[in-house]
Amino acid sequence: IKTDAETYGLRVQLQEIAGSPWEIAYNIGRITIEDDEIGEMEDDLKRSGWTHEMGIKHTLPLQYDISLSPELSYTYGDIQGRSNSYHDIKIGAQLQYVKPPWVLAGLVSGFYRQYQKTHPLFDKTRQETGIFTFAQVTRLNLFGMERLFASVGAGHAWSDANIDFYDSRTVIVIASAGINF
Repeated sequence: IKTDAETYGLRVQLQEIAGSPWEIAYNIGRITIEDDEIGEMEDDLKRSGWTHEMGIKHTLPLQYDISLSPELSYTYGDIQGRSNSYHDIKIGAQLQYVKPPWVLAGLVSGFYRQYQKTHPLFDKTRQETGIFTFAQVTRLNLFGMERLFASVGAGHAWSDANIDFYDSRTVIVIASAGINF
């Protein structure tokens, strides 16, 4: 069975608020599941809806070239199927080292997600906890060209749920090149 999902969103972010190291962000996202067969069988299992995330971050310079940025966010998953709607709290930190032409960044975060209604098939209200780790290396001024850069990164995400069906493991690998305008 093929499931098509359309997703889109918008992020509004304010950095260095009033010259401070504080940052706030709001993300709104929309997911639409085409041919949601399980959602058509049971209204509480529909998977289309909206997500709203509010976050705050503070950047602490540890040395002139190293910074630590702890962050905290809350997400409300306003999904049509109430057993798929959730509240999510995430806490994490990013460590960044910048010594041109190199930028190294590492991120670790954890989350707790509580779903709103008992799952009709598993007869439990789902809860999940998880951890996300990611590391990235960026080379600025690639090949001596001031605006050209390249990045490579890798990460691992895993979550455990009180309903084993929803446990997940994900490996992320990226490679990119770009031009700064």
